[in-house]
Amino acid sequence: PPPLPPWQIVRERRATFAATPAQNALRPGPVTALKNLFLAGDWTATGLPATIEGSVRSGDRAADLVLAANPEKRP
Repeated sequence: PPPLPPWQIVRERRATFAATPAQNALRPGPVTALKNLFLAGDWTATGLPATIEGSVRSGDRAADLVLAANPEKRP
């Protein structure tokens, strides 16, 4: 097989937030002050830890809010 290209492993200890009750209270919901901007991501208030499941739940919730805000654009 051909040789591997140059690579490195990066470990970042601060890549995720501390899942403490105080930090969980700071996680934002999907609604913002702008009527056409919604937040999604594992770092938002999903009721789950910062996981792929939290990301999916957050994206689904934000998409539902977008559709509810724009009923004329529903598929």
